Amino acid sequence: MGNSLRNSNSRSRSDLRFVRAAGAVALPPLVALCGVLMAISVGAPGQEWLAWIALTPLLAAARAYSPLKAGLAGAVWGLCFYSAAAGGVAPSIDVGPISLALLALVPAAYAALGSLATRAVGFAPVIMALLWILAEVALRPLGLQSGLLASSQGDGNLAGWIAGLLGYVFVASAIVYANAWLLNLVDRIQLPVPAVRRLGVVIGKPRRVRLVTVAVPSNRSLRLAFPRGPPTF
Repeated sequence: MGNSLRNSNSRSRSDLRFVRAAGAVALPPLVALCGVLMAISVGAPGQEWLAWIALTPLLAAARAYSPLKAGLAGAVWGLCFYSAAAGGVAPSIDVGPISLALLALVPAAYAALGSLATRAVGFAPVIMALLWILAEVALRPLGLQSGLLASSQGDGNLAGWIAGLLGYVFVASAIVYANAWLLNLVDRIQLPVPAVRRLGVVIGKPRRVRLVTVAVPSNRSLRLAFPRGPPTF
């Protein structure tokens, strides 16, 4: 019985390490992909919905990575956005060294600041949305009249109408908040992990005591997303 219990605990720890390693490996490609998806949302008609999910990996990087790694992830996101825009996906973006520098540095600074905020107070969608306001101000030289995120929503829909009424910064903050809320939603999805706890059971007479290890269900689980607290990798 002892060997089976040890094997079960070992499998549980291996499952946890696998999930963490899988997240660390999968996140950078998702960040790059979503940079391209955001450019498609800005430049392609009818693809406004992509903006409501294309920031989630970048926010996950700010949540899980150290400020330096989060900044690098932000730079990757911005450079992939620029590459797609320069390839004709988003013709409204001015192609040139200024746009290249802005799209590399501003998302990098945003993700690094988000990581610092997460280390200080935990991951908060409101804080991430407010930080994006600074990013929109810094990205004004791109030539987008309504800012980066609000431009992805076009003019003939509800988001465009709200942008005209309350300002494009409000719509941009709402998009960031929705992406952060989606990340928190994914974080609540859990996978049950088979595990055991050891209980000491006394059997026999007072002078003949045996300790028996009994397997009982555990309430531990694996989270699919990244931790809320300080970055772990």
